[in-house]
Formats: sequence, structure tokens, C-alpha cells
Amino acid sequence: LILEIFARRAKSSESKLQVELAYLDYIHPKMGKDKQPRAYRGGVRGFAESALDKKIRAARSRADVVRKKIEKLKKQKESRIQRRYDRPTVALVGYTNAGKSTLLNALSSGDDVYADDRLFATLDTTTRRVFLNQEKFALVSDTVGFIRRLPHELVASFHSTLSEALSAKLLVHVADASSPILRHQMEAVEQTLTELGAGDRNLLLVFNKIDAAQADDLEYLRDRYPEAVHISAMKKTGFDQLREAFLNHL
Repeated sequence: LILEIFARRAKSSESKLQVELAYLDYIHPKMGKDKQPRAYRGGVRGFAESALDKKIRAARSRADVVRKKIEKLKKQKESRIQRRYDRPTVALVGYTNAGKSTLLNALSSGDDVYADDRLFATLDTTTRRVFLNQEKFALVSDTVGFIRRLPHELVASFHSTLSEALSAKLLVHVADASSPILRHQMEAVEQTLTELGAGDRNLLLVFNKIDAAQADDLEYLRDRYPEAVHISAMKKTGFDQLREAFLNHL
């Protein structure tokens, strides 16, 4: 189901390739389990190649082609990362539907980053220049949202997309303060960052959607996470504190 959702949301050629690779990596082991012993025809050809054998071979061949295309795009990303090395860079990470795209639009005073109240609305990394004060700015990137038990195939195939963002000097974990399963969502993000090798990076915790959260829950979060910033991307509240936090962490 998750793969199907990703396939519908994919817009760029890169995200489409990554979803396709995840699908191929997912179905290939299953196709192998379905294999039955091949019939022996004798003679020079020996075992006959079944229709399933052909499908497995075709899937493996296609996966190799897709990997090469993704690897080419990865090298292009590495070149962009190198060019941005001396610039202040920020990556928004978090559980799906936490409001990362809405936050990027609000911070950059734009509306061109697709944002919607649904799972995995964003699959591609989008970067915008965000002014932190009158003199300083940061390049802020939006990323694909995480979920609990994110399939290994998706983590692997989207690694090149995430690598560009995760190379940022500051990771901003955007969490939905109004979510009834907030703790589980935060743990899922932390686990995925660890799997991606970014568990020990410079990180700022930001609780979004405070306008939709209960007062008691917000009070608990302020006590439990005193260093976190509380905002509403939709209402554009808490942005002064957020920009100040960016400056302090960069």
C-alpha cells in the first residue's frame, strides 16, 4: 500500500525512478519464492526457462538500469552539495504530514512547494532561500516524510534524495504537536535518521501545529523538551523564535 501511495505521489523523474526501484526490490524476492522446479527437457538446452524465470530476469535487468540512472543523478547531487558547502544549509525532516512543506512555503514567503493534508504529499527535495534577518539567509530544504516501519526498500531507494538534504549543517525535526501518537512518530523519525547515518547530526526540534494542540499537551512538551521551538506554520506564529534558533545552531 505504501509503495502504491508513493507511486501516485511521485512527480519528478528521480522520485519515479526511486519508487520503481523500491517496487522491483520488493517484488523480486517474492517472485523467487513462487518459483517451482523447472521441467527438464533434456538435450542441449537442459532445463527450460519458465515464464516466471523470464519475469525474474527482466525485473533484475530493469533494476540494474534504474540503479545506474539513480547513481548518475546521485553524482549530480553530490556536485550541488559541494557547491553549497560554505553556505548555511537547513533540512526539514519529520513524520509524514507534519507540515514541513507548509513551513517551507511560509518561511520563504512563497506557495510553490506543494503542501497538502495527506500522507506523503512531498516525495522530492525542494530547496528555498530563507532570510533569517536582514543580512543572513539559509538554504532550507524540504524532504520526504517518514513513517513507522518505513520499508527497507524505500529507505534504500530514496537514500540519494535524502542524502542531499541530510548533508545540511542543521537538521530540523518538525513534529506535529497535535498528533495523538506524537511520541511514536518522533521515535520513527529518530530511528530512520539513525538508519541513514544522521542520528548524531546537529538537530533542532520544532513542534508545529500548536494552534491545533491541547494546552495541557503543549505545557507537557515545553517541560519535556525545553530547547524545542513551538510554532504554527499555518498561522505563521513562533517564526521569530525559529529564525533565532536557526542562527544559533548555524
